[in-house]
Amino acid sequence: MSGIDTFIQRRSDKEFVAATILEGMAPSDLLVVENEWRAERSSVMQELLAAGVARPNWPESLHWDWSRKAPELQLLASTGFGIVCQKRWQGVMMTKSAGYFTRLDPDIEMGSIRPSVPHCSGERCNKARRKGFTGE
Repeated sequence: MSGIDTFIQRRSDKEFVAATILEGMAPSDLLVVENEWRAERSSVMQELLAAGVARPNWPESLHWDWSRKAPELQLLASTGFGIVCQKRWQGVMMTKSAGYFTRLDPDIEMGSIRPSVPHCSGERCNKARRKGFTGE
């Protein structure tokens, strides 16, 4: 794992403190992150429950479990980055360099874009054509 020294601003007093941005995290690094963050995440959940905050209003990050993401770092298409300050993980990001392909359902319109419905037959295709899909 390689690192770049930098400074980040501490929220509590707005002071700049030394930190390291790390690239090339290993799966074991994500396990360390998860062990470090699990107790804090649990504490925040307990506070939200006690305050009666509805689950849809909870921070999205509370459901993350980095230990489940660890195996993905073994793939060539994934890279892990992190930032450490005062010997504690402050943030983690995993990127993927492989693309994904997807196809729109022909019954869905995207603004003024109207996908075609090639080689289509049957009621579903007739419905799509009535909505303006040309089939060309």
